[in-house]
Amino acid sequence: MKIRFTIVFLILNLIVYSQVSGGQDNPESEDSGALSNALAGAQEEYLKRPLSPFADAEHKSIDRFVQEMRGPKHEKVQAALVRYGMWHERLTEEMRRHGLPEEFLALVFVESAFKPKALSRSNAGGFWQILPSTARFFKLRRDAFADDRFIPEKATKFGAWYLRELYAQFGDWHLAMAAYNLGRGNMARLIESGAPKDFFKMRNRGLLREETADYVPRILAAHRVLSDPAKYGFTKPTMDKTKYAGLVLRPLTDVTRLEILASVPTGTIRRANPGLRSEYAPPDPGGFHVFVPAKHHEALDAINLAKNAVADWGDLRDLRRIEIKIKRKMTLWKISRDYDTCLSSLRLWNKLGTEESPVPGDRIVLYIHDER
Repeated sequence: MKIRFTIVFLILNLIVYSQVSGGQDNPESEDSGALSNALAGAQEEYLKRPLSPFADAEHKSIDRFVQEMRGPKHEKVQAALVRYGMWHERLTEEMRRHGLPEEFLALVFVESAFKPKALSRSNAGGFWQILPSTARFFKLRRDAFADDRFIPEKATKFGAWYLRELYAQFGDWHLAMAAYNLGRGNMARLIESGAPKDFFKMRNRGLLREETADYVPRILAAHRVLSDPAKYGFTKPTMDKTKYAGLVLRPLTDVTRLEILASVPTGTIRRANPGLRSEYAPPDPGGFHVFVPAKHHEALDAINLAKNAVADWGDLRDLRRIEIKIKRKMTLWKISRDYDTCLSSLRLWNKLGTEESPVPGDRIVLYIHDER
């Protein structure tokens, strides 16, 4: 069994090291999904080990950050706890589905304070603060219509998978969390250089940059507060029990018009789906999946099925549909980079399979924000 896991870790170390925080831009890889599937079976038994980074974790740095949360940051922490109650159910449901303990909501707290549209100075976005380059490498959608980094379910699916991958590689949850911040490659090189495979030993020896050295203690401090807010002087958040139902919007549905025609409060769909970047559903041939409060599902679905809210091209606000004529040496990858649109969207909109590429003379359709 040890040989099997050693092989898994060697393979992981040979992967181009992508980094969720402080990451490098990587070329698109058509094989990343297949590789993760191949590794999943070999890792499954190992990942079932009932280890927790939060049980019995003690260090003076954790106590210091707890006191910081109770003192200077009390107001901000209380506001984050309110948002925690709002998004708790949707986040934990996805975490459970992908085998990540609910305790890791403490990492989300540190990354984004549970702001669904949080955006850092480095352009990392969403609950899990995923960089555009990381989103591109792992085929998360990002175009003029939608950004998976801000969709709770899709971002959490990635966050859970990536943390499990880091745990599989380093065999320790503290190191996995540190690598989420420092980067997989940087952590691997640090250990290869002789650093102890223990986060707090690394920290005590000054082997980590300050941000990473404080990152794990902040998460462990946040876990204490989230576990028992009242104990630390905070008001316990009210957990949102809203039930949601899935709805597949027709291409180019005007979501505001849909709500008005269905007599649903304006903004309902956008609030529930912070990954929507425009007022329209993407022009995907198969439609676009959103979550809506279950109590409004029937009314919204009736209007959606009747196509009464589908917009005409001439009615689009703040969006443009453009065509690009393919020239020599022009690739879908380059077009996606130039127009900040993911490859999967380009393929979807132009009905191109994963192995198909346009040739000189072909025309490619894409959609961009109108900056006029």
